[in-house]
Amino acid sequence: MRLCKKALIVFLFTLIFSACTARTPSNRTVEKMLLADIDFLVDKIQEMYNDVRPELLYEPPLYIAFADVDFDSIPEFFYGYETMTSSHVKIWYRAYSLKDRAIISSEHLTNWETYVRGDDDCAFYTGPDSFLEGYFIDDNAKPTIITQTYAGPVVDIRLDVCMIQYRDSKLFITEVNWSEVNWHDENLIQLKQAWSVTTTDSVKDDAIKLLSEYFEKDAA
Repeated sequence: MRLCKKALIVFLFTLIFSACTARTPSNRTVEKMLLADIDFLVDKIQEMYNDVRPELLYEPPLYIAFADVDFDSIPEFFYGYETMTSSHVKIWYRAYSLKDRAIISSEHLTNWETYVRGDDDCAFYTGPDSFLEGYFIDDNAKPTIITQTYAGPVVDIRLDVCMIQYRDSKLFITEVNWSEVNWHDENLIQLKQAWSVTTTDSVKDDAIKLLSEYFEKDAA
């Protein structure tokens, strides 16, 4: 019975998702949104690095990504910095809404502390070799997006996981240890996304190229 309920939830969400994508805005329109805000984003990225660099052990690369976390067919833009402590690396991302022309605020439902104290703008972290792992549909028919990265010393490596939901123009983040998560990779639904590594000097051109790469990918 529980499996039937899960299957029905997934089916209904797929129908809703298909209806939304049927009204997909043109790629050119989304590109214009990005171009209209790219100078603002470069300034925000520079502000981020001005705050972060004194705390880091080395000059970090800039990570950028596109993914549609609110499932409205307009991808959100993400940018993040890299930290390395002990034997693990994390990428700390901020989120930007091209549609609303605003940094997306986040509410962390568990204890939250980035490598830089007081870094409230940071939304979530991932590992350096992937972006969003995918999503599953919860019992309330809401998509929950997953990120993950390995952390901890060599003798005690753990898998840190962020569970992300988008509601009312805000990201709600719950951080858990792998042992606390009741799901498996094979249950995740693929989320359309594109991510890459760049520098502050090249972010304008690389963000435009990455958006084109995002649109070339198959829909989730």
